[in-house]
Amino acid sequence: MLIGLLAVATKRQGQGQGLELGRALIADAITRTESLRVGGYALIVDAKDERASAFYAANGFASIPDEARRMFLPMATALQLLESERRG
Repeated sequence: MLIGLLAVATKRQGQGQGLELGRALIADAITRTESLRVGGYALIVDAKDERASAFYAANGFASIPDEARRMFLPMATALQLLESERRG
């Protein structure tokens, strides 16, 4: 499942609040993808720059070899991360 756009307002970026919002957007994408029940293997993002790549990497995404800034997070891993986060 390709996430077309996942963004936090510019004035919120780089702040603790912006990071929390970004993680909440990823959690929402995981939840919505799972609810579709289409059997998607992974969430895929195209990080716009190195800062975005670092954010995604810190949230479990891995780079796809030979794909500039394209990253993925297997759904099985995403669901485990989401469950761990919910448990606190």
